[in-house]
Amino acid sequence: MLITKFLHNCLNEALQKLINEQNITNFNPPEYVVEKPKNKNHGDYATNLPMQLAKIFKENPINIANKIKDNIDEHDIEEVSVANPGFINFKLSKSWLEKEILKCIEQRDDFGSQNEKNKKVQVEFVSVNPTGKLHLGHIRGAVIGSTISNVLESQNFLVTREYYVNDAGNQIDFFCKSIIERIKELQGKKFNITEEMYGGIDIIDISKKIISKYPDYQNYNFSEISEGELENLKKISIEICINEILTDLKSLNISHDNWFYESNLIDSKYLDKTIDILNKLNLIYIKDGATWIKTEELGDDRDNVLFKSIDKKPTYFATDIAYHRDKFKERFFDNVINVWGSDHHGHIKRMKLILEKLEINPDSLDVILNQIVSLKSNNKTVKFSKRSGNSIFLSEIVEEIGADACRFSFLSRSSESQMEIDLDLFKSKSSENPVFYIQYAHARLCSILKKANEKHVDFETKKLLSLKTTEEINLAKKISEYPELLHRVSKNYGVHELTFFALELSQLIQKFYENNRVFDNDSNDKEITKSRLIITKASKITLANLLSLMGMSSPEEM
Repeated sequence: MLITKFLHNCLNEALQKLINEQNITNFNPPEYVVEKPKNKNHGDYATNLPMQLAKIFKENPINIANKIKDNIDEHDIEEVSVANPGFINFKLSKSWLEKEILKCIEQRDDFGSQNEKNKKVQVEFVSVNPTGKLHLGHIRGAVIGSTISNVLESQNFLVTREYYVNDAGNQIDFFCKSIIERIKELQGKKFNITEEMYGGIDIIDISKKIISKYPDYQNYNFSEISEGELENLKKISIEICINEILTDLKSLNISHDNWFYESNLIDSKYLDKTIDILNKLNLIYIKDGATWIKTEELGDDRDNVLFKSIDKKPTYFATDIAYHRDKFKERFFDNVINVWGSDHHGHIKRMKLILEKLEINPDSLDVILNQIVSLKSNNKTVKFSKRSGNSIFLSEIVEEIGADACRFSFLSRSSESQMEIDLDLFKSKSSENPVFYIQYAHARLCSILKKANEKHVDFETKKLLSLKTTEEINLAKKISEYPELLHRVSKNYGVHELTFFALELSQLIQKFYENNRVFDNDSNDKEITKSRLIITKASKITLANLLSLMGMSSPEEM
């Protein structure tokens, strides 16, 4: 059971006793929190329940706190105290901590798992237009989305990782034109890259791969290209571009369960069916040759175009409505999580408004916006722009600092915060580099356990655990918080918390290692050795699980 749930149960039982004692009827308990206090001297956990009850009981919260405290009888709580202006503080017992450590040893990879079976969740992330290689601006959403998926799976959600391929918009037309011009360049012919085209070196690389795989383009005369041949080249270009994206994602230990193509919504007439439904809801009108949807009357700041007047092609919003209807109405996801760039902020409200009109609960759609990222090297900020040809590609960053450092660094701040990543820091082999520090802690734990195996120390059969020193107790407390962390992140999607937790756990492991000798020649200390090996094993399991959730490796030697 989660610590906070356990303490909530204790408080609810104590509150019920108080209500019975005072003969209170028609009582509706208020919402209250149980959380870690900012000041460690106030205990392990604290609650504001008495202050929430003050208005209801019309009594001083300190008096209420003392009455609740007197009704708490639980041997797993070592101490209950009251603090101004009306908090109740809890200190957990050693016996409870020892049970959590043993639970970690028993459950191993499943430690911290909660039962969320049969809840279908789709996480859509990356979803970059197939118009070039992935660059710096795409990494953050990729690692956030994949880590959220990992955490949700650890809680037994049925997770589908999805990439939405925008293969039907005008950007694809510009991409194909860019490819044609670059192939002309490779042919030694006159070419022209206009402002709306893609001018990056990745387009040249993709063009070279097209010629290598399809030699007919080596001498192809594009002035005579037919509509059908142009469409075929477009498909070839998208295919090769997606293969490039797949390679980049694989280098970051990222994969998707499903690739959903925008063109399928159009070709299957699913988009048309969705528009028909919206039309029957009297939400569609024609103005200046374009098709509009009445989002303003639903609460948005303006109406939005669904089909353009010039080419009658659907807008991004039009196909996205159909796409989200498919997610909920055809594939029956209970919850959909979209990881988008911050430039999609205005898209969220109007999408939720439309979902409600389509009889889909808008609260079942969660959107995580990630802010821009910049790089720093040699104390200088490096800027980037996809269209300028000066893109910093994902592959370059992985090559520079490694996949583990790349994932950790891009996870290390809340998605809502802009961030600057110091490449020099994450390349260093020192304790200043958090990735090196955390993985070194894991390797050290593995070394201790390897030594125990070589010495034939059996510490797991009887599992004799006794927490004695401050370092042992603090480490055990941190490990016991791990299930709470996973539960919290599975609800708020704050995957940056994993990086902080991993670093804090590693720091406690270091203090434990420095101040607690695991092996000793004195035969009288065998039980201490076994106890500390159990703590070591639990620490290793927890740290390895954390690294796995973040998509990082757990080296046994460094």
